[in-house]
Amino acid sequence: GLIANYQNTVLMAYGEVDNAMAAYKGARAQTALLAESVEAARRAAEIAAKQYGDGVTDYTRVLNTQQALLAAEANLVTARALIAENLVAIYKALGGGWQVREGQEFLPETVLAEMAYRTDWGDLLQTRNDTTN
Repeated sequence: GLIANYQNTVLMAYGEVDNAMAAYKGARAQTALLAESVEAARRAAEIAAKQYGDGVTDYTRVLNTQQALLAAEANLVTARALIAENLVAIYKALGGGWQVREGQEFLPETVLAEMAYRTDWGDLLQTRNDTTN
């Protein structure tokens, strides 16, 4: 009856939280490994450029190492995005943790003013939809 239904709901919620946390942990571990991969690819690209400068290798090797570096960096960016996605999944599985901010700024006015002063972002800093034209 009702108790079995409640127990089922609790078990499903626990499973969602557990799965989200495992995915988050896995994404963080993968990101750490990919960061090391980027550093190794960066070193390889630097070595290839030096070897080319010294006349030891041709430019194809330089291009290949730069291409490998770009691929490693793209993989790292994807993994970092996965961390964020999994963190959102954890919050969602735990029942939310965020509020709809209708009519409220995400950043304090002081921060927005400082950003407007330091940058040339113009209308990009305007977050409210003005429909009073």
